[in-house]
Amino acid sequence: MTTFMKNGIEVCMPEDDEKSRQNMIIAAEFMARMIQKYGKKVLAKIEEKERLEANKESEDTVAE
Repeated sequence: MTTFMKNGIEVCMPEDDEKSRQNMIIAAEFMARMIQKYGKKVLAKIEEKERLEANKESEDTVAE
């Protein structure tokens, strides 16, 4: 069992919670790697979509 202090109160964390915490860290590290690997591609697609929508809106404004 892991114990630590939080706001002046001693908290006991069962090993299951510690395992869950470790799994969460592993998942967060994985997500960070995926964002680093694919983030630029996804961001480029989002920016392209926004640019096309902005162009369409400006064309609609000119047509009026």
